[in-house]
Amino acid sequence: MKFFIEFPIHNMPRLLLGIVFTIISIAYPVLIYTGLKYQVLNYLIVFIAFVFFIRFICTRKVNGMMSTAGRYSLAGACLLCVFSLVFKKLELMLFYPVIVNAVLFIVFTASILAKRPVITVFAMLKEKELSPFALSYTRRLTIFWAVFFVINGLIALYTAIINDLKVWTLYNGFISYILIGIIFTAEFILRVFLKKKYDNK
Repeated sequence: MKFFIEFPIHNMPRLLLGIVFTIISIAYPVLIYTGLKYQVLNYLIVFIAFVFFIRFICTRKVNGMMSTAGRYSLAGACLLCVFSLVFKKLELMLFYPVIVNAVLFIVFTASILAKRPVITVFAMLKEKELSPFALSYTRRLTIFWAVFFVINGLIALYTAIINDLKVWTLYNGFISYILIGIIFTAEFILRVFLKKKYDNK
């Protein structure tokens, strides 16, 4: 009898890379704030660029709309890193959240125009056949997120342009996460309520 779950060793580097990438992505505003405040951003940029570039290489063959969005965001981040170092404009790193929101908006909007809304596709991975109500709901939810990415991106752009590091870090590293968490929670509660109401009909 095997008492331990076998884990393929060759997947370990990719797993570790994924963990590091996730930590950097979440802590990005704090890292940039720390780097600029203590004048060590040059070193952090090199590290961030390296991790993002390797992540880009590892995901280049992964299909899917969100994977494509991720690759475009990574490519944008790598370009920001290069431009920041070459032109010695470290404040360019403040525009990464803008790029992420812009890419997500484009992907979500394109999926709506293509009549394959992102959230509908995700829902169909769980349930192959969706009711007309579910199809309408997931489409409207995709539109909602597209609008959110526009608003969130514009606010992120504003915080980057005014060049107030504390304001930028507060919004992009805290407030935006709180907003996303509130939306996810509210949507989950609404979805459960609507599902019960629909199933009872």
